[in-house]
Amino acid sequence: MCFAKVGRVIPTLVYHKNQLKRMNINNLNSKILRKKTTIVLDWLSIYFIHSADNISEPILNENNETFSLKYKNDLTIEYTGGGQKHFKYIWNIYIKKTLVATLLTHTRNEKFFKKNVCKIDFKNFLFYSNEIWNVYDTIKDNISLLYKGVARVDIAIDGCNYLIYFLRQYYNQSIQNKKFEFKGNSRLSSKILDRKTMLFQNYTVGTPKGHKYITIYNKSLDILKTGKDYIQDFFLENKITNKILPSEIIKDRIKKNNEIVSLDGYQNVFRFELRLDSQAIKEIESFDLILLKNVNGLMSIVKIMCQSFFDPYLITNKQSNRCENFDILPYKKYEIIYLEKINKTDRTDIFKTKMAIHLTIKQIIFGEINLDNYSVIEMILFHIKNQKLEKWFVKKYKNNWIKIYSAISQDEIYTTLANELIENEIISNLNISTND
Repeated sequence: MCFAKVGRVIPTLVYHKNQLKRMNINNLNSKILRKKTTIVLDWLSIYFIHSADNISEPILNENNETFSLKYKNDLTIEYTGGGQKHFKYIWNIYIKKTLVATLLTHTRNEKFFKKNVCKIDFKNFLFYSNEIWNVYDTIKDNISLLYKGVARVDIAIDGCNYLIYFLRQYYNQSIQNKKFEFKGNSRLSSKILDRKTMLFQNYTVGTPKGHKYITIYNKSLDILKTGKDYIQDFFLENKITNKILPSEIIKDRIKKNNEIVSLDGYQNVFRFELRLDSQAIKEIESFDLILLKNVNGLMSIVKIMCQSFFDPYLITNKQSNRCENFDILPYKKYEIIYLEKINKTDRTDIFKTKMAIHLTIKQIIFGEINLDNYSVIEMILFHIKNQKLEKWFVKKYKNNWIKIYSAISQDEIYTTLANELIENEIISNLNISTND
């Protein structure tokens, strides 16, 4: 059965298994270069620092009136009445009465988030209207927020229909005829089986609860289910589709739990989507928010995060273990910015260094190391400066260590002398304010 035709009817994207065998992996790069694709942000959550004066706690009254705070340039935040696991209050942010973001404020537990940390989730439509960074600046400037870091970012590449065919062929391989494989320990799984064709229509890499996750799925069907017609307009504007079937004609015909993903008479657009949380973003050395503001930066993030995660290679000779790398995503269409990941070994070394410094300070305070042993002081200074731990050391010493160990020390006079030594010989030589 086909749906009603509107203009030109585009054939469905249902390929049978015998057709998949004809796909030549050697000319995949030319297919990728010819295929029209576009890359865009699809989710952005940012951590900021705010002052108590700029965002006060909501005052609830007996009349259940909505509590709101007004700022310049027609910006208003309105308390929703709800909270969340890590934040006490959830607000809606409006600019000229348009809902543009959700704001989470006033942390519940300072072990997870510091007192004045807040989080903003920007609304999805902003990414498809080129308004996201104007809205970002308006909110940041008018509420006087200080950027802290990215909480979550989703990067989408639309028009990657060839990925579905490639992954179907990957799944149809046997040990005897295997032609290609993925580097690293990619956890590739398939979802949504079309029982009419017995072909999978959705693939994932990693797990949704992980720091990094990839999903490849039919975005056209998702749009019809979610009602985000502005994404269809985005497809037309960027020539990802020639013509789309208006959703109001067919959305009523999509039944719940329908397993058929490719819609007859509809030009399906498949999406590659990379989802990163704050931990994954922190793996990128010298990450800068400017990378999210242009397509080259976005694709550069995708490339670095897909290395050994969604990174295939062609097996040319099994006996000699010869293989050939090839790009599965349209990297060559963009000016890739060279990025590096923070070496996990380096992070382990930093952790071990911090533990060693902490133990040594503890031994000094409790008299297990002689106060006249200046070689120990020099060693601590060397490790702090070598790993750039100046701020970390001052914060830990002032806010935690001296308070805790002074309280349980049996010799108050000795502890005072140890503290003076650390203050005069270590902290004073770090060229950093003790209030930083």
